Amino acid sequence: MTSTGIRRNRVTPATWSALGRVGEFQASTQQGSLRLAIRCSVDNPADS
Repeated sequence: MTSTGIRRNRVTPATWSALGRVGEFQASTQQGSLRLAIRCSVDNPADS
């Protein structure tokens, strides 16, 4: 996910906490954009 115009230090602690509940993530910045790479696993309902 990439967002332009949002600085990393403007993201609230609650947002970082919520991202941690989704899965592992890495945040990086480049040319005024914040990029989030999120790795998560989701159970397939067809396997149940």
